[in-house]
Amino acid sequence: MHFLRKLLLRIFLFLLLFSLTIFLLTRTDNGKVIFYRTMRKLFRIRAEVVPLYWGLADQIGWYGYGEYIHEKHHIPVKYAYGYPGKDFDGRFERTFQLKDAFPSVNLRQYAGKFEKWLYQTFFRNRDATMRYEHGVRILKDKFHPVDIDTCKELLDDINARKSCAVHVRRGDYAHGVMGTYPTQAEFFILAVRKIHSLDPNVQFFFFSEEPDWVRKEILPALDKDIACRVCDQNDSSKGYLDLYLIAQCDHVICSLGGFGHAGRLFSYKKGYYLRGIASDEDHFSWSLKVYDGEKIGEEIEKGKVDVRGERKTL
Repeated sequence: MHFLRKLLLRIFLFLLLFSLTIFLLTRTDNGKVIFYRTMRKLFRIRAEVVPLYWGLADQIGWYGYGEYIHEKHHIPVKYAYGYPGKDFDGRFERTFQLKDAFPSVNLRQYAGKFEKWLYQTFFRNRDATMRYEHGVRILKDKFHPVDIDTCKELLDDINARKSCAVHVRRGDYAHGVMGTYPTQAEFFILAVRKIHSLDPNVQFFFFSEEPDWVRKEILPALDKDIACRVCDQNDSSKGYLDLYLIAQCDHVICSLGGFGHAGRLFSYKKGYYLRGIASDEDHFSWSLKVYDGEKIGEEIEKGKVDVRGERKTL
């Protein structure tokens, strides 16, 4: 009996020490990575776990990353999805939409519950470069959303004329997240005017999580001869339909975020691509490129704007 008590005490002390070591180790990012890789070896998990969460553009980037490492390094890949949620403000849905946008996509194997838990808790591939362009190259010919017929009228309107998609990223980006600054209405107003000066017959199609903000802050400041339409028939759970519609436009204007960029990459049309990034509340940098249907071309123009001076003329 005395031997059994000593044995149980030793087992208890060992488990306590082991738990304390794991707790202290996983308090840091490097420690979590060490623990994650150790557990993979112990349980003989060979496959790389690649997440498919956040917004659709992120899902495309992660898919491109997974396919890249599989092709380049011949590493088995398992995809982890099923992280439906919302943006940082908890307002707009962020759901798994890759299969809705690309019904024929091959997702290889799915990660099991333990693999997903291990990855999400201790690793999350924080330093992995997401490969949007590689994902687009693989998926471009597969972009046939399951319910695109629900947007037939809008799609016909886009295809009936020269068109420019304007993706106005709002939601949690409206007040800046992770050190970013929100792109103000002045950028979109100036960008629309720029594209209109280059292609006077173009009609502008606005896509945004906050269409009422577009109607209130942007449209009244535009000249009356600039044709505009706010496309608000799809909510954030149908973002893949908006992405498809953006890709059908001749030109694209976008700000912070990967959604508008992805829309331009999926397009087969030749046109302009204008993107602006706010450096603070009063300044933004912008670049104008030509797109030839295969890749983003060289910059035509780029510059910086102090919108405090522009506001006086808007």
